[in-house]
Amino acid sequence: MKFLKFITSLFSLPLAKDLSVTLDEITYVYKKLSKEGTNGSFAVFMPQIPREGETDVLNIQFSIESNKIGLDWVLISAVNLSEKEVLLAAVKSMNYEVQTLETNDVEYLRVEGNRIPDICKQLIANLYGFKGDQRLDLIVEGFEWSNAE
Repeated sequence: MKFLKFITSLFSLPLAKDLSVTLDEITYVYKKLSKEGTNGSFAVFMPQIPREGETDVLNIQFSIESNKIGLDWVLISAVNLSEKEVLLAAVKSMNYEVQTLETNDVEYLRVEGNRIPDICKQLIANLYGFKGDQRLDLIVEGFEWSNAE
């Protein structure tokens, strides 16, 4: 899958564009991806600064697979691995199910449903103490996003 190939090389790539969003804008990214994206399209959200004592940051994304949009938690980064249980608890609290999938020898957790923007925002807020106006780096593929939107 295109987005997992990208994620596996994410740590060695510079950001192609200086895109960023606030926590409040995550829902708009979801809606735009849903409307304009196709299979393989994605949007990755990453806090701009690691938490104290960490060298990498959380990466959480929406992607389209089999014509369905979902929230993906790729189990590569140390943060995503260490906070896996936090994701599972958040998903369970909203009565959603988590699928465990694997592509290109990379395991990831996937959640589908119309409340995934809420799950995404809740996770980032809880793990990083983010408020609505703090910025996250954004990487998109398969649709256009502009900070002016």
